[in-house]
Amino acid sequence: MKIKQLLPIFLLLLCQSCLVDDTPERSFEELPALTTEGAGMLAFNHQTESYIDDNGLTNVFYQLGSDGPQLGLSTEWNNRAIISISIITVGVELEEGLTLDFGDREPGFAAYSFFYDDGNGSGASARSNSETTGSITITHFDETNNIVSGTFSTEYIHPFTGDLVKITNGRFDTFFRR
Repeated sequence: MKIKQLLPIFLLLLCQSCLVDDTPERSFEELPALTTEGAGMLAFNHQTESYIDDNGLTNVFYQLGSDGPQLGLSTEWNNRAIISISIITVGVELEEGLTLDFGDREPGFAAYSFFYDDGNGSGASARSNSETTGSITITHFDETNNIVSGTFSTEYIHPFTGDLVKITNGRFDTFFRR
């Protein structure tokens, strides 16, 4: 008799659990504001988490290379899925409003590398190539005070899982060295 009384309750609970959305909520940290003052910041959203380097440790240079002017941005994190990021522009004079598509590392293009730790002491990179989507835009370039600011976004294939990875809301505002 007790089983017959509990059966409707069990079925109600079973149906109720089907209605609960247990998908993890995407919660990004609030990214730093888009600034143009040399704030020493590089940040972006990666799938379900934010990466923020606002401690001024981002390494940035703008110099003349063998293929012309080059801008390089790089930083790293400990104990994260992505442990380092590098972005470079090759063979292009920077100016405000300049947008470069990510692609092969050729003069006049921008390229990136996101390095992943495999958890076993080694890793692999996701690098831009001819099938890469995304771009970098220079929103502020001040050669007098050595400040460069901009935005970026891209999609690429994860080097271990083969899944599509989306990098969104990328931004940087930092001093550069020559």
